[in-house]
Amino acid sequence: MPMCLILDEVDGSDPHAQRKLVEWLTTTSRKIPVLLTCNEVPRVFKGKDAIDLLRCYPPKPTDLTALFPNRDVAGLAKRFNHDVRRMLQSMQYGESDVLPSCPHPVDCSPEVLHMLKYKMWFETCPTEQATGHGAPSAHCRD
Repeated sequence: MPMCLILDEVDGSDPHAQRKLVEWLTTTSRKIPVLLTCNEVPRVFKGKDAIDLLRCYPPKPTDLTALFPNRDVAGLAKRFNHDVRRMLQSMQYGESDVLPSCPHPVDCSPEVLHMLKYKMWFETCPTEQATGHGAPSAHCRD
């Protein structure tokens, strides 16, 4: 079974790691192909014969319409600023629920506020449940 190694967003990695990658990519001991993705090609990767640079551009909505004939691809593209990853995520998982807002007390520590936020969404606070002192919470419920 053919395989390859994919390293995503290498332009955000440490310069030392980028130099080590170039060393490894340009050796003959490497046995598998490696695909690196980045928004901006780091200088250390440029001008190396063993590294082929391929510039990719996002597809246009018309390119995606054939793949998703029952979807409003143009509308999704506009909504998600042509970010294909976000478009695919929306089609796969649907819309996210918006959590209702609830006023929080201002006269407590950040730790207590964190516990109260948990109590809003869980019947029993995970911390209390772990210690065996859990009881259903009524904070901000309705």
